[in-house]
Amino acid sequence: MDFTDLFVDVDDFWKQFRPAYEQRLLADGQRRRLRCGQLSASEIMTILIAFQSSNCRTFKHFYLYLRTHQHQDSPGLVNPSPPWPSGDGGAESNFLSAINS
Repeated sequence: MDFTDLFVDVDDFWKQFRPAYEQRLLADGQRRRLRCGQLSASEIMTILIAFQSSNCRTFKHFYLYLRTHQHQDSPGLVNPSPPWPSGDGGAESNFLSAINS
C-alpha cells in the first residue's frame, strides 16, 4: 500500500468535507475547541484507514510498525505514553485522545 497516494486521496476528501462538517457542528451547537495537534486530521484518517486494510490484529502493533518502518511518511507520529492503553475503550479512541491532549 502506498501511503502517499492514500494520504492524497484522504486529504482531498477532507478539504471538501471539512466546511460541511464545521457548519454542522455550528448548527448543532456542538462546537468544540479545535486544538492543533501534531498530526492533521488527514494524517489521522490515513493511519486509521491503513490499519483497517492491513493484516495487523491490534492497532498497537500497527502503530509501532509505522513508527519504526514508515517514519519517513509521517514524521509527526507521537510516542505512545507508557503503559500503552489496555484497549478497553478501543485503540482508535485512545490514540485520538492521546493526540488531542
